[in-house]
Amino acid sequence: MGVLGTTQVLTDEGYIKISDLKVGTIVMTHSNRYLKVVNKKISKLSEDLYKLDVFLSVPLYVSGSHLILTDKNETLTVNSIKKKSCVVVYCFNYNEATFYDVEVKGICIVPSKDEFVYDLRIEGDNSFIGNGIVLGGMI
Repeated sequence: MGVLGTTQVLTDEGYIKISDLKVGTIVMTHSNRYLKVVNKKISKLSEDLYKLDVFLSVPLYVSGSHLILTDKNETLTVNSIKKKSCVVVYCFNYNEATFYDVEVKGICIVPSKDEFVYDLRIEGDNSFIGNGIVLGGMI
């Protein structure tokens, strides 16, 4: 499970590609706190790759079993998310960071070939912001 290496993760230094993150990097979590990455996993994609389009965010390419935070404060796997469901995104509004519940515009399986996916474990709060969307970290 994981996201493609081009996914932009929100850190205390701005957005950085997940493929460039290192253990020890400080990232934003769903609890609006910056915490440390304690583990980074890279693996070959072994399941369907999904393209998730939500309002207020760029598309996210993610494995079907990766966790995502919903508007009901539940973490669900991406492959169980439906169009018009709501997920949580993080954005800046008038110089203030805010979490919003936004509708999924589209979700579909996309062709993938020899892709690698990345996942993170975060100290004390196993979530991170990828392409603006609140994602669950490693189980």
